[in-house]
Amino acid sequence: MRAPVKVAGTIALGGKPEFAVADDKGHVYVNIEDKSEIVELDPIKLAVNARGHWRRAKEPSGLAIDRKTHRLFSVVP
Repeated sequence: MRAPVKVAGTIALGGKPEFAVADDKGHVYVNIEDKSEIVELDPIKLAVNARGHWRRAKEPSGLAIDRKTHRLFSVVP
């Protein structure tokens, strides 16, 4: 039987967060679909480290990471 999950806190991202991936180096990346953004989070500090904007994409969807090459992938309609 698993122990109950304890919520450490929340991070205000704004918009509609869709998918999250971790790089195993202390960062979590989340795509914010309606703002065409990728957000880098610090899960220990519960803070946003950086935001990146997709200039030519409208509502990119999905998110994956290649941890070996340190690349993020997103589906752009």
